[in-house]
Amino acid sequence: MCTKSLEHLLTAVPYTVAFHELAEAYAKVDKGMQHEQAHADAIKREDTLRAQRSELTKHDPGSGGPTGHPVQEIIIKR
Repeated sequence: MCTKSLEHLLTAVPYTVAFHELAEAYAKVDKGMQHEQAHADAIKREDTLRAQRSELTKHDPGSGGPTGHPVQEIIIKR
């Protein structure tokens, strides 16, 4: 996880929540990982994204913010 203190961050940007969930699903389906391992793999991918986009360092990670902010719900409709 990022080394910057996460106590004063804004709520996660919605697309980072989707990014994390998709990365986690990829790890489960294509890599055959169990939930905890897939979650850790998704966090690594998200950390790479956060490192590439400096504006994201002002926000909680999409994997869930340790700051007490609830992760924003994303509802997908057909």
